Amino acid sequence: MKGRITYYIGVCVVACLLSACGQDESVETIVSPEVPEGKVEVRFTLPGMVAEPLDGFAEGSRADAVTLENVPIKNLPDGTTLWLFAEDITPNEDLEEGEERDGDMKPKSYVVRDIDGMFDEENRPLQQLLPCEVDANGNIEHESSVPLYLTANHTYRFRAVSPARAFVADAKDKDGNFVYAFYVDNKEYIIATDDRYEQTSVTEQKIIVDAAGSTSAGVQIVEMNELINQTAQLEFTIVPEEGNAYIHSISVLPQGIEISGVQDRYSASADNSVQWNWSTGEPLHAYTGDNNTSFLIRKDTQFEDAFIEERADGSLYIKCPILPTNAFSTSIIVVFNLQINGSPTQYEMMLNQKIYQAAYTYHYKGKVSIQDGVSVITWQYVNWSKDVPIIPQPESTTN
Repeated sequence: MKGRITYYIGVCVVACLLSACGQDESVETIVSPEVPEGKVEVRFTLPGMVAEPLDGFAEGSRADAVTLENVPIKNLPDGTTLWLFAEDITPNEDLEEGEERDGDMKPKSYVVRDIDGMFDEENRPLQQLLPCEVDANGNIEHESSVPLYLTANHTYRFRAVSPARAFVADAKDKDGNFVYAFYVDNKEYIIATDDRYEQTSVTEQKIIVDAAGSTSAGVQIVEMNELINQTAQLEFTIVPEEGNAYIHSISVLPQGIEISGVQDRYSASADNSVQWNWSTGEPLHAYTGDNNTSFLIRKDTQFEDAFIEERADGSLYIKCPILPTNAFSTSIIVVFNLQINGSPTQYEMMLNQKIYQAAYTYHYKGKVSIQDGVSVITWQYVNWSKDVPIIPQPESTTN
């Protein structure tokens, strides 16, 4: 684990020990079908989720543009799905006469599973990555016994993205080449291989039977690099003024919290001609916020959102992923519809002069006080050190 950054947030690095599960008698082993001729079964280790919710304000502690030093590792939640991509990049000199590279290979879906009772040296549950089938929202339908087979002695480039939801149909890049692409919207998490940093870049490996990293049964183990979050995150903690006996409760009204002025998901093209904003090899970028783009975070019996927590100490914690947004020339407006001591109250906050970057969290702390009989929130930003990582949930919450 390499040194601590005080600014960077959610790099996801799953310690999925795929071969270890077969060594424990309590773990059910899925029997693979017969290996096709000239192919090798490939399994993956994916180093987990780096998740330090760093505050995004201390410029001196920002990660450099190439490496992510000292980032702690955190597992992905059990049940998380992801796509794995394998691209054949075998050099011409390694191909036999008349042999060709594998053509376009469809991504394969996997699910993360904790291994009961097994832990690593840092007391994190050991995990395995199992082939599975998924629905359009990236939720697992059932596990599969069909592994990934790749051509022996070929070299492949590997990527991953989570969750394993449906791709945009017939997506093409600016050169007209087919790509696997998503629409990523505000309030959605996505983690992926990201070539902007060494630790999260693509993995390239030659598939060789009986080489180091393969098992006696001819199974090749590929160690993936970490994944990193592609969205930014806003966090707000609202607390009653210390020692103020007049503030008894803080809660969210059914109208919720409205956030406007963030990036519109169509910002990748001014004329909306590009119908996606993330693709393999093309991470999310910070575009100027759109005043007409808004969404709600609500918590009531009809709209239950996973982003609002009313804590036992009387404070209110709100979090939400947003598309990376350039708010230098525009402003992000946050409207809080709250109840203070049961009385409906509305507060507005303006965020500007900042670029909200992918994988960073921006945490603001507000203190509620009573002044001349009127409740007031005084805001500040803080370096939040409590471990509240950005993690994609097995099932999305997009109300």
